[in-house]
Amino acid sequence: MSLTTRITLLILAVVATMVLSGALLIFSNARQTVANELDASAEATMQLLSAVFHTGSAVGNRRPMDVLIEELGRIDGIRDLNVTVNHSGYAAPRSVTIPAQQHASAAPWWFEMMVTPEIRAYRRQFDGISETPVDILITPDPHDEIGRVWRDTRTILALIAFFTAVSIVLTWLIVRRALRPVQEISSGLDIIQEGNYKARLPAFDLPELNQLSQKFNHMASVLDRQKTENKALSRRMLQMLEANQRHMAQELHDELGQSITAIKAQAASLTQACPENRAAAGAIVDICNQMYTVVRGMMNRLRPLVLDELGLVTAIERLVDGWNSIHENTFTALSISGDFSDLDDEVSIHVYRIVQEALTNIAKHARASNVTILLQRARDGRLTLHIEDDGQGFDPQTRPLGMGLSGMQNRADSCNGNLSLVGIPGRGVKIDLSIPDTTESNKENTRPK
Repeated sequence: MSLTTRITLLILAVVATMVLSGALLIFSNARQTVANELDASAEATMQLLSAVFHTGSAVGNRRPMDVLIEELGRIDGIRDLNVTVNHSGYAAPRSVTIPAQQHASAAPWWFEMMVTPEIRAYRRQFDGISETPVDILITPDPHDEIGRVWRDTRTILALIAFFTAVSIVLTWLIVRRALRPVQEISSGLDIIQEGNYKARLPAFDLPELNQLSQKFNHMASVLDRQKTENKALSRRMLQMLEANQRHMAQELHDELGQSITAIKAQAASLTQACPENRAAAGAIVDICNQMYTVVRGMMNRLRPLVLDELGLVTAIERLVDGWNSIHENTFTALSISGDFSDLDDEVSIHVYRIVQEALTNIAKHARASNVTILLQRARDGRLTLHIEDDGQGFDPQTRPLGMGLSGMQNRADSCNGNLSLVGIPGRGVKIDLSIPDTTESNKENTRPK
């Protein structure tokens, strides 16, 4: 759940509590109003009936019951009351009930349930005017009064509901606007997490958030500077490594190669001088040839001579051919297109090493049947390399990258390129390298001094 939603729900809970408290207070006041109106109406009606009774009893010989019934019919609107008159002065006791005047109530059932008060009946006997007492019972009926209170209350409730809804919407909009900088900060952190240290945050209106923005920008600037320095150091380290390996390969070629050649020459001279030592001299020559094969393999691993002599295309072709000849259960298909004649030497060795490391990892871990290598160079100097196998694959999120893959990433960074690796368990691995400009003139301008 987002921070905006949480704060909005919290404010909504507070508003709902206040609205509920206000509604309960309104219902309590409405209930009290209904009770007061019913009591006042009952008392007023009782006083009116008392006056009518005394007045009617003084007129001739008319019975009080007849007078009351006649006068009750003349009263204009007995509201909310059921009036029952009992008189035993007739041959048979007589009881007359005049029900309350009913009107259609618009109040819903829940409102009636909330505001209906405790009903209290009013009873009074009139003695001394006739031979037998007259008993009057007034029972309030709140139905009509609740309807009138509802007509007054529903307007207030509607206003409360309207302003509550408006308050919730405005609160959500205000909270969302106020927390927008937090979302921008979160997005900036996501970009930083992806390794893009160029992300910067704008200035914010709130001093606290603006201070946080300044610290974020400073952090990103430091990380970007350190990333640039690390790339320069890594590039310099790789340059020194390749230079040392080239020097070692050259030393092996010049010193050990010449020594092996001299030993072979001495063995041939020994054969001519002492024919009886021909077998021993032949064994020496065979050992020298084996040593030279081993030394040539070491030189090729340190620095492929074919790369310096014939270029990247031929070097990779021979690398793939040699790999196919060794790994009979896996076939590597190679496709190369574009002009590589003016390719920078540093880019050449890095691309060669990336292909070499990828094939080594496939041989060790992939258990693949087919490997595809696509090397292309566009007219604008952009170089792309795609390596894909159909092996067992792996999940880069759960399996840390080894030294080989990290070295491939460092080599891509040294060429100002982008390296992406996609591994899917059971579906192989895809490696894509993209170098924007690989011309010799451009690399001369970007090499560290």
